[in-house]
Amino acid sequence: MPLRSTVECLDGFTMSVQASEFHHCTPRESGLPLSEYSTVEVGFPSERPEPWSEWEQYADAPEDPTETVYSWVPIDMVKALVESHSTPAIESPEEN
Repeated sequence: MPLRSTVECLDGFTMSVQASEFHHCTPRESGLPLSEYSTVEVGFPSERPEPWSEWEQYADAPEDPTETVYSWVPIDMVKALVESHSTPAIESPEEN
């Protein structure tokens, strides 16, 4: 069974993360645990992934960053993106 998942972060950011013999991932095999993939396919993020300078090279259509597929994205980049959208904002203490 291919890995097919919509990831939803704490701040509402969403993206599709997929890996199987039919997706742009490494290895290009189905049924492996996520930890076995070094790259995965990311699709249709709810907003442009940041830092864009790192993500742009993986986009099939960089001119439309929320309506495209990102091929062979390193799993560490995906984890960093999830973490950036899942960390609660630190509020500054109010000045008196």
